[in-house]
Amino acid sequence: MPDRVAWLPQSVQTTAKIALTVALLGSAGFLAAKTIGTTEYYKKVDELGELSQWTDKAMMVHGSVVPGSIREEVIGQDTQRTFLLEHGGKRVRVFSAGPKPDVFKDSSDVIAIGAIVPGDKKRALAATLGVTIDATYVVDATELRAKCPTRYEGAQANKNLKTKIDE
Repeated sequence: MPDRVAWLPQSVQTTAKIALTVALLGSAGFLAAKTIGTTEYYKKVDELGELSQWTDKAMMVHGSVVPGSIREEVIGQDTQRTFLLEHGGKRVRVFSAGPKPDVFKDSSDVIAIGAIVPGDKKRALAATLGVTIDATYVVDATELRAKCPTRYEGAQANKNLKTKIDE
């Protein structure tokens, strides 16, 4: 099969190969640069260990809301809230502002997305919400995600009902 670019001068072929190589390396470098620093660490509350190791890192902290720990108040024009997340016998205080999931309540399974910050940064807000900060570090969440386990329990109940009807 004849070479399709044989009619091009050798210098143009070489220039085209160099340009293609530079473009590919540039694209790979851009992709690598965009992904560095955007890593979010996912940890359950009991996997966090010493919280100071997670400061200045994007975090997703997973646990259950401790019953009775939710405090919420409108301050200025923002809804501010704090609550305790628990998993494996360990607890961490979470602060968040703005909207919350519809299924957010006591004992709900929640992922707090944000950062670990020194507790001193949230002491004034904690006092306004009527809680004290016992820990050196807390979670400053920019987003909350909650899971609704009752949807899955309902699906199993429907399967059980179908089995009884078929009998």
